Amino acid sequence: MPSFVSTIDLPASPESSWKFVVDRGDEIEPLKFESRGEQRAGTLNDLSGRMAGIPIRVVSRTVEWDPPRRCVFESVKPSWPISTRIIETFEPSRTDTRHTIHYEVTPSGLLGRLPALLVCRLMRRSRRQYQERLRDALFKDTGS
Repeated sequence: MPSFVSTIDLPASPESSWKFVVDRGDEIEPLKFESRGEQRAGTLNDLSGRMAGIPIRVVSRTVEWDPPRRCVFESVKPSWPISTRIIETFEPSRTDTRHTIHYEVTPSGLLGRLPALLVCRLMRRSRRQYQERLRDALFKDTGS
């Protein structure tokens, strides 16, 4: 199963970092994320955008919602040829917050192996860029 972990230190508390992502995440997120109702475990979310120039539309489910520490999302649609699970944590650290994204891609059968590898590679780059934009936006907001 292809996966990756991306970690970055953020110049704000876990509470402030989480709040920025929830309130202003669209400023730094290349994918459009819209929840279908109040965010909590069980909420469905619509994601859309482009990856490598290809338009995507995905539905995910919030599996865990524990502000300001952790959230977990799993893909719902499409369910073939891959499924994904994303764990995002905000933990206190020496520099304020250690932000970690753990991304897992599970192929469905033999035909899912190549798309799983491709999606994992593309999302590794996308999530790292997202984290860098988050760090830079928080730095700008805090003046640190």
